[in-house]
Amino acid sequence: MLLTMEEFNFYRDNYLFEFEMKEKLEKSASSSIAVLVILGSIVSLFINEIRSIEFNYIAIIFLFLLSMSGLFFLLSLYFIIRALYNHKYMYIPTSSQLKKYNEELLEYYSEEENPKEKANKDLEEYIIGEYAANAHTNFQNNGRKSAFIHLANTYIIVTIILLLLSSIPYYINNFKKDVHKKIEVINPNELKD
Repeated sequence: MLLTMEEFNFYRDNYLFEFEMKEKLEKSASSSIAVLVILGSIVSLFINEIRSIEFNYIAIIFLFLLSMSGLFFLLSLYFIIRALYNHKYMYIPTSSQLKKYNEELLEYYSEEENPKEKANKDLEEYIIGEYAANAHTNFQNNGRKSAFIHLANTYIIVTIILLLLSSIPYYINNFKKDVHKKIEVINPNELKD
């Protein structure tokens, strides 16, 4: 049974659509990575400031919120890594492989009536089968990748909220410090020059 060009295009387009989705998902993951870099810098900045905070109940709240934001940061990093790696995408055979297969079919059907028609029919069925099977595998990969990106983005949002909340006790604790610096002007005439 020979398929119409419209039916053939349907399978090919479904196959190609999954690669378009793959590219869109990878762009989405790249945006998430950029946000993670910024969040990682903020978390690092707060961690470096731990030494200078005055330990009291406000500091404990700050440390708890910072620890939670660090945990959710690591979770989002984990899911972004899962989204980007270990997805085996399937591809149809190359043109030279298809040509070789077609030649083998022509040789196989050489002693039968209408060998070219039979070889073309088998080749078409083979290509359709490859399009369908590979599109299905790639669809499953994209589904998993999309789920991982969704989880990563969810944890990124939680990290942002926790960092915003942790900045409140951090600034309250820092404003409570008595920050008076002594400035002594030794020779005011030298400043005028």
